[in-house]
Amino acid sequence: MDKIPSVDLRDFLSDNPERKQKFVNEIGKAYEEIGFVALKVHFLSDQLVENLYSEVKNFFDLPFDTT
Repeated sequence: MDKIPSVDLRDFLSDNPERKQKFVNEIGKAYEEIGFVALKVHFLSDQLVENLYSEVKNFFDLPFDTT
Protein backbone atom coordinates (compact mmCIF):
# COMPACT_ATOMS: atom_id res chain seq x y z
CA MET A 1 0.00 0.00 0.00
CA ASP A 2 1.45 3.35 -1.05
CA LYS A 3 -0.73 5.69 0.98
CA ILE A 4 -2.89 5.81 4.06
CA PRO A 5 -6.46 4.92 3.07
CA SER A 6 -9.23 7.32 3.96
CA VAL A 7 -12.82 6.65 4.91
CA ASP A 8 -15.78 9.02 5.01
CA LEU A 9 -17.67 9.20 8.29
CA ARG A 10 -20.83 10.10 6.36
CA ASP A 11 -20.89 6.51 5.08
CA PHE A 12 -21.01 5.15 8.63
CA LEU A 13 -23.62 7.69 9.76
CA SER A 14 -25.77 6.96 6.72
CA ASP A 15 -29.09 5.15 6.99
CA ASN A 16 -27.95 3.06 4.03
CA PRO A 17 -26.75 -0.36 5.28
CA GLU A 18 -24.48 -0.86 2.24
CA ARG A 19 -22.66 2.44 2.84
CA LYS A 20 -22.31 1.65 6.53
CA GLN A 21 -20.91 -1.83 5.77
CA LYS A 22 -18.53 -0.35 3.17
CA PHE A 23 -17.15 1.99 5.85
CA VAL A 24 -16.73 -0.86 8.34
CA ASN A 25 -14.98 -3.03 5.74
CA GLU A 26 -12.64 -0.23 4.62
CA ILE A 27 -11.65 0.89 8.12
CA GLY A 28 -11.13 -2.71 9.21
CA LYS A 29 -8.93 -3.45 6.21
CA ALA A 30 -6.88 -0.28 6.77
CA TYR A 31 -6.21 -1.14 10.43
CA GLU A 32 -5.39 -4.76 9.61
CA GLU A 33 -3.02 -3.94 6.74
CA ILE A 34 -1.20 -0.80 7.91
CA GLY A 35 -2.65 0.33 11.23
CA PHE A 36 -3.64 3.82 10.10
CA VAL A 37 -6.62 5.41 8.44
CA ALA A 38 -7.58 8.97 7.54
CA LEU A 39 -11.11 9.98 8.48
CA LYS A 40 -12.90 12.43 6.18
CA VAL A 41 -15.84 14.60 7.29
CA HIS A 42 -15.13 14.01 10.98
CA PHE A 43 -16.72 17.18 12.41
CA LEU A 44 -13.61 18.08 14.44
CA SER A 45 -12.54 21.72 14.50
CA ASP A 46 -9.38 22.72 12.65
CA GLN A 47 -7.80 23.74 15.96
CA LEU A 48 -8.47 20.34 17.51
CA VAL A 49 -7.02 18.57 14.47
CA GLU A 50 -3.93 20.79 14.71
CA ASN A 51 -3.55 19.93 18.40
CA LEU A 52 -3.97 16.22 17.70
CA TYR A 53 -1.30 16.25 14.99
CA SER A 54 1.02 18.15 17.31
CA GLU A 55 0.59 15.56 20.06
CA VAL A 56 1.10 12.68 17.63
CA LYS A 57 4.32 14.33 16.43
CA ASN A 58 5.45 14.78 20.05
CA PHE A 59 4.81 11.11 20.70
CA PHE A 60 6.80 9.95 17.68
CA ASP A 61 9.62 12.35 18.54
CA LEU A 62 10.16 10.66 21.93
CA PRO A 63 13.36 8.66 22.31
CA PHE A 64 12.85 5.01 21.46
CA ASP A 65 13.61 3.82 25.01
CA THR A 66 10.87 6.00 26.59
CA THR A 67 8.18 3.30 26.40
